[in-house]
Amino acid sequence: KGDHNIFTKKETSIPAIEAGLELLKEDGIMTLILYYGRETGFEEKDALLEYLPTIDSSKYTVVEMPFVNRSNCPPIPILILKGR
Repeated sequence: KGDHNIFTKKETSIPAIEAGLELLKEDGIMTLILYYGRETGFEEKDALLEYLPTIDSSKYTVVEMPFVNRSNCPPIPILILKGR
């Protein structure tokens, strides 16, 4: 189990995603899971869901896969595919 006292923040998550996209090879896939039920999670979720559509669609495809039958802030899986 992970340490539930450690949280990511929008100020560091978006630059980390951008850095990861630069390292991603052609036909590579980046996987993100947005956990947002605690601390700064709602702010981060909102910032990421605002940022993700701005990723260059000529280079990447961004897929959001929400759980539609789960309550209480279920995680949101995101895939970013390069060159597809």
